[in-house]
Amino acid sequence: MTSSSLIELLMSNVSEPYGLVNVQAVIDELTAHKIDPAVALTDLFRDPEASAWHFYALVGMRSLALHRRLKQKHADTLLRMTEALAPYADTDEYFKTISVLACSRETAPVLVKFVRQTLEKKNIQDWRWLAFFAVGSILEKKTASIPRELVKKLLDEAPNEPEPQRREQLEEIADVAQKVFGLP
Repeated sequence: MTSSSLIELLMSNVSEPYGLVNVQAVIDELTAHKIDPAVALTDLFRDPEASAWHFYALVGMRSLALHRRLKQKHADTLLRMTEALAPYADTDEYFKTISVLACSRETAPVLVKFVRQTLEKKNIQDWRWLAFFAVGSILEKKTASIPRELVKKLLDEAPNEPEPQRREQLEEIADVAQKVFGLP
């Protein structure tokens, strides 16, 4: 499916009077035509000429993740989409993506990699908070295992949070991770 035909499909699913796209209807139609929605949405996102529609590709990928229809290779893509759009939207885009990726054993391992990279690079606004939120989401859903060396990094990093209330929350997440996954 070309980007232009997917854009036409998105436009035909705009709900009036609010101008919102019914992304689930688009996914259903793609599936009915035996088109992999994850592939179509990824292709749309990669098309620089379709940048006005990239947000809907992100929302569609999240919908697939929420409904456990996203494969791990596409979970990586969803995270990259989020990284690309969050600077233009808001850090909340990360929280939304993390929440849906944590829903499935298929996609949650991508979050473990995200936590490791985020703690190492520290290059995202609210990086510490995002990494711990991802771990907390994994712990809540019980969808992935956190390696012991990463648990150690969490325990080391939590006390470095400057804001006291947040620090307490991060320490709690690190303590639960330690109890569940142990230490090296």
